[in-house]
Amino acid sequence: MGNTFHSYHFDLKKDRFLLWIFLLPIGLISWVLPFVLFWGLMDTGLEQDTSIVIAFLFLGLPAYLIGWIFVYSVMEGLITRVSFSDSKIFHRTPSLIFPLLWKTKIISISDIENINFQTPYGSRTAILLLAHRGNRIKKYFLPRFKNQPEYLQEFQAFSKERNVLIKNTQTQEKLSLETVTKEEMLATVNTDQLNLRGWDRFLKLIGGILICALILGSGFYCLQLPFSVFESFSTGASVGMILVLICLVLSFPIIGQVLIWFYAKKAIFFIFSFFNINSDSLFMPSTVQDILREWTKWDTAKLSLTDFTFWCVFLLSILYSVDRIIRRSNRRKKSRE
Repeated sequence: MGNTFHSYHFDLKKDRFLLWIFLLPIGLISWVLPFVLFWGLMDTGLEQDTSIVIAFLFLGLPAYLIGWIFVYSVMEGLITRVSFSDSKIFHRTPSLIFPLLWKTKIISISDIENINFQTPYGSRTAILLLAHRGNRIKKYFLPRFKNQPEYLQEFQAFSKERNVLIKNTQTQEKLSLETVTKEEMLATVNTDQLNLRGWDRFLKLIGGILICALILGSGFYCLQLPFSVFESFSTGASVGMILVLICLVLSFPIIGQVLIWFYAKKAIFFIFSFFNINSDSLFMPSTVQDILREWTKWDTAKLSLTDFTFWCVFLLSILYSVDRIIRRSNRRKKSRE
């Protein structure tokens, strides 16, 4: 590669980061919600210690996690850089814990043992580098920037150099046999990756719909409360975030669904009552009921806040449990191979 320094980054439009920029206010509002709820609870005359526990312990963690998704996605598009020097690769990414900060990983090219250009990484495809770090092999996941062939050529350059060294130390027969084996393995891996990628997209779509329905729906129900619109909606949305976190914790196959089926409604009622909300007495707004009656032709389309949140949590738990099963079976399949 010579004594050069090349840097590559995401294209906000081609790599679809503009959508996350438009949705960033949702993440920032999620981070602000615990403070707003704390001030609201203090105004009701609740003790300061109790207000802190409710606002920052029960709500703070799920609110931070929900907001983190939006903030990290934006910072990933703006901050991520992969730079190449004559002997090193520099990978800059946002910090996982607090994405407004960032860090840089340095990978020595001479330590790279293997490269996989098609590795599933969340809902995207990444470049996997296996590099020596002391006495062990460490994995590095680097992004695949779209429509940037020069970026892939950087990897292919030192990848080809390494292949030449291997060819010089092995016989032609062994090399040809190895090539066939690698092609078969690559075909199998690519099929598995395509299946996982399709499932990741489905999980992201349906899971996102259910999470938004749980958070926004809870806030919409609470607009019936005799408080200001912002305070009512933010309180309901805050409880929705807590329920999303509980659902993630209880996403164990079968066991989680059994626990949710028998105990979730009582837990939902208790959590809402913690915020002085009777979730059994809040029913679907009349305007929404009229629309559902027209669509479903049901005479009684009543659904309490408890029932609504219960079904969202139950379906979300099933979705994440299936995800656990799929990924576990995929890991077992790879270990057998």
